[in-house]
Amino acid sequence: MQRPICVHCGKAYGRRDIRPEYLVWACGTPVPEQKLEGQGVKLDMHRKAPHPATGTFMGKPYNQNDNVAIREVWNGEWITSYEPFCTLRCAHDYACKAWAQGQGAKRFRG
Repeated sequence: MQRPICVHCGKAYGRRDIRPEYLVWACGTPVPEQKLEGQGVKLDMHRKAPHPATGTFMGKPYNQNDNVAIREVWNGEWITSYEPFCTLRCAHDYACKAWAQGQGAKRFRG
């Protein structure tokens, strides 16, 4: 899916709607399959085995022979705040220009 385009200035805007997926898996095995639907954007390794401690990572227990990572998954959607405008400034400028055009039309009607 392409990024949305501002109706006022024509600039592409928005940011990816990324969901984190927390992974813990045993050393020497491949990275687990992706559980969330979407496209994997980035795999951020936090610890590679062996490391000295055991504990929990985002609620998932791990031991010293486990790899720990966060996989970012993008579902193809974009987060926008002022759709169909890129910024509040663009929305305000668009409204001011539309209002000014309406005022000019009133003056000539009589």
